[in-house]
Amino acid sequence: MNKYELMRDAVREARITLNAADSVADGLADTLVGRLRRCRPYVLKKLKKELCSFNSHTGRWNDE
Repeated sequence: MNKYELMRDAVREARITLNAADSVADGLADTLVGRLRRCRPYVLKKLKKELCSFNSHTGRWNDE
């Protein structure tokens, strides 16, 4: 296998891994609904900072 094919395989594998991570994140977020009061304040602060760029009325991120 040449270097180009190795690179393409690595990129394909990375995309598969990222898609799997996105699926896990979605499932975890769904699990957190109604349970955020049990999270550590530091984690909640980070979540709130990230959610600042999400518009709940349109269902879109502001940077898209």
